[in-house]
Amino acid sequence: MFCIECGQQLSEDSLFCGSCGATVTDATSDVFCIECGAKQPDDAEFCIECGTKVVTESHEQNEEPVAPKPVITEEPVLTEPELVEPPPVHLATPSAAQSSSSGMVKLLAITTIVLLVAVIGLIVYMFVIQGDSYQEGTGPAHQTHDQQMPPGIYMPADEYHIQRVRNGHLHNHPDVAIGFALERYFDQIEWRHSYVPEENLNRVFVHGYMPADGTEPDGTRAMGQFVFQFAVDGSFRPIQFVLNGNFEDVRLMYEMLDMIMDMSR
Repeated sequence: MFCIECGQQLSEDSLFCGSCGATVTDATSDVFCIECGAKQPDDAEFCIECGTKVVTESHEQNEEPVAPKPVITEEPVLTEPELVEPPPVHLATPSAAQSSSSGMVKLLAITTIVLLVAVIGLIVYMFVIQGDSYQEGTGPAHQTHDQQMPPGIYMPADEYHIQRVRNGHLHNHPDVAIGFALERYFDQIEWRHSYVPEENLNRVFVHGYMPADGTEPDGTRAMGQFVFQFAVDGSFRPIQFVLNGNFEDVRLMYEMLDMIMDMSR
């Protein structure tokens, strides 16, 4: 270091300058660098030659020792882990073309099912319901079991009952069919069936012109009609004979039937 008064180089433990006798700490108007001895301006803070901090008495009095800042170690604060929501998953939406195609497939499937149900319903109606319904007000259809007709044949109720009478036999004429005898006797014969819902009765009417007997003055022939009625058990019997619109008694009816049966042999 150097004397701040005369600039003489001094040892580190010198208390007085060996050249001028000034104390090392005495204040003077001139300031010299304590390292290189260069004279410094009055307001210099650092040596203009070597950059050493300029030490003056005023600087030593004004400068306060700066205590080192304590090192503060902060304890880690435990916090709950933050919940991170997963990113939303965007489902792929079908395009307009795919939606339209899917809708058409569903519509086609529904239409097919409806048509299939309608066809099945129609078949059931035709073969089940219609088979047991009344046809033209003549009563339910039946299966025939007559010997003259093969079994398993189905026909409308009117035709069924008419065939039953035509192929039937009277008790006292078991060898002659009723229809065969009446069709040989009557001219322009006609068969007709009638059903009475209130009484659940089936009736068969057969009428035609009777042979001329020469008693009519104008040559007209009488109109005769027989009525056969079916019972609940399926059997039938003659119940009426009508001659020119007049109901004859039962005795005359059986006499006419006996005569017609005998004439057909």
